[in-house]
Amino acid sequence: MILIGVLIQTATSFGYSRPEDCQYQITHRDNLQFSMQYQEDRAECWHSIHPMNGYDGMVYRSFLISSDGMFFVFNSYGKGPDSKTTGARIYYFFPREIYTYGVTLADHQASVKLNSKLTFDFESNNLYPLNNANIVFKNYTSVNPKNAGGVEVLRYNGVYLDTGFMMGKQANSVPTLKSMFKNQFGQKCSIVNQTLFDYKNGDVILKNDIVLHRIVAAQCPTFKWVD
Repeated sequence: MILIGVLIQTATSFGYSRPEDCQYQITHRDNLQFSMQYQEDRAECWHSIHPMNGYDGMVYRSFLISSDGMFFVFNSYGKGPDSKTTGARIYYFFPREIYTYGVTLADHQASVKLNSKLTFDFESNNLYPLNNANIVFKNYTSVNPKNAGGVEVLRYNGVYLDTGFMMGKQANSVPTLKSMFKNQFGQKCSIVNQTLFDYKNGDVILKNDIVLHRIVAAQCPTFKWVD
């Protein structure tokens, strides 16, 4: 599955996590299955949000949040080859900080605090990511390939990178495609993937924040990067 592929392929030098800040757990609230696992080879913490009823017909939307700032939206459209029945959209949120924040599980909600300004909140029945003071989403109820992953970030009080939607694999795995930086001021900066990512032995590695700052400043001089 494409979700397994991105787990193997995604790594950065930012978003460092310690094992004691990412204790393994798996639990559920209503229809929401939550798991947290430390990835020793990357020193990262991964959080999975998956619907309990997702295996009924294999039509569902799930999420992966990693301590390196990645928000991975995965869609399964039924049974069949990945190229026709799966789709993904990946976002990266900045600043990428040392992960020490953790998870809050309430009766009908799960929350993952990614950095000093961003917390992802999920309601536990339909698994929609919820709006809060620092981020606003547009959620599509229907799980189908026509809504570009079904979760769109409308506003974030900071800088984020939208790599776009693709069927069968992650869009940032294609070096010649472009990803787009967006900020809280409504500015956008579109840059080709091979400038932002390193491609080594099948891995897709987002460059570190210092390098990304320089790339954006060079290609989009008016773009304001305020963490």
